[in-house]
Amino acid sequence: MSHEVFITIVNVSSISLTQERFREYLSGVWDTEAKNRILRYHKGCASAADFHPHLHDDTKCFLIGRLLLQLNALANITRSGPSSQWYGDLADLPEVGPFAVDELQQCKQAFMKTDEGKPHFENKFGWTANVSHAGSLVGCSSTRHLLNGLDIMPIELVPVPRHISVSDSSRLFWRSVLIRDDLQEFFGYFDSYFTENEWAWIRAGMVEQDDFESLRRFFRNWTLKESYIKAIGIGLGLELCRAEFRIPDAITSCDVESTGNAVFDLTLSDVQFYLDGILQPQWKFVCFDLPHANAVAALALGPLDEAVSPLFPHLDTKSHQLTLHHHIMLRFSSEEKIISIALDIQH
Repeated sequence: MSHEVFITIVNVSSISLTQERFREYLSGVWDTEAKNRILRYHKGCASAADFHPHLHDDTKCFLIGRLLLQLNALANITRSGPSSQWYGDLADLPEVGPFAVDELQQCKQAFMKTDEGKPHFENKFGWTANVSHAGSLVGCSSTRHLLNGLDIMPIELVPVPRHISVSDSSRLFWRSVLIRDDLQEFFGYFDSYFTENEWAWIRAGMVEQDDFESLRRFFRNWTLKESYIKAIGIGLGLELCRAEFRIPDAITSCDVESTGNAVFDLTLSDVQFYLDGILQPQWKFVCFDLPHANAVAALALGPLDEAVSPLFPHLDTKSHQLTLHHHIMLRFSSEEKIISIALDIQH
């Protein structure tokens, strides 16, 4: 059985939302709770009329992420997956497009979330999706018959993490202040979140006095952990040190077919994933870099039966071995605003 995984990453820093455009986009959001969350991203905002969204990347990320999620849901109710034509024109995101009104209503009714907040689509296809945003980047991944989790992180360092909490580390609010002398202090805040093997790999980047490489490895490992957590829908309920990733220095290369001039590095990773010290070969991970945004990202793919909350009781969700095909389709829009990826997966 072959499946495709669709990923879209949008850089909102180059996108200007006027008041009129913001209201138009907001009107395309299905549920009131999500609309209120979007408005709350601006402190003290009482209503859409009080809001000035062009100044706030966090708000744009949440809004566009929600629209991407809905767009994927619409595509999956009528087709095998999102069409490439729906990636690249941000102005079309909130539109119903080619979908009939009854299909739109059916999709709204079938769009579900677990108690932990993981989105899925209650139909025969076993559709799952995930949204991640950090800094000016927002991404959405979706597929069928598989769990998937996407995490994006900018490569940046804060001397003293803001509002740090040992039990809430995976939801830190990062701010970009790169200070070389504080790297070890920064790592010290997260000592218990990585295993000895992981710290050895992270700190190996400092052998040649390359602090940036060490920091990149830190966030590479962090996004892998977060992608798994998001895939199974556990939220903050998993101690990060239970999930260990062994990342080889040599990464499997892949053939890339692309259009556009954006700089984008994607690798099919030979990462080995251990949970409580036991190898989990049924999980696959894709690591990729966004050099123009100084960020890294990771995608986790695994069997449906490992979700914390049962998603599709009517489907056969037993574990399967996954094979990632070494051929990646990339599509870039102008000015590196939007990147689209399609992965071919086989059970």
